Amino acid sequence: MAHPAVITSRFLEGAERQRAWGTGLLVVAGLLWIYAAFELFTPYHADRGHCTAPFARDQDTVHAQYDQDSSAVFGSDDHEKAVACAADRDWPKPVAALIIALPLTAVGSSLMTAGTVGARVQRLIRDMEQSTS
Repeated sequence: MAHPAVITSRFLEGAERQRAWGTGLLVVAGLLWIYAAFELFTPYHADRGHCTAPFARDQDTVHAQYDQDSSAVFGSDDHEKAVACAADRDWPKPVAALIIALPLTAVGSSLMTAGTVGARVQRLIRDMEQSTS
């Protein structure tokens, strides 16, 4: 049977390991979130020229514009450029980054919380035992 100090030490090492894994997963998830945000908020260059950031893009130029007769104006340069810019943006990469980041964020948060709480409770128990003896 192991000594209580050894058991406490092993428990604290495990809690620190959990916290380290959680922190690592949160860093990776954060980098993926930053990449996706970069793709959404920064302008880029496409085949037809400079494109505004998808977040700031005027949606009226992407969708068909209508004149007073309710007939669509598809041939305008603004519309064609907006459609080309929307088509040239490589959306699977930032979407995949967000899909991967979501579970990494959840697992990383859980591990970090469990490790932190476990270590704090163990230290509290140790401090209470020391104060009563």
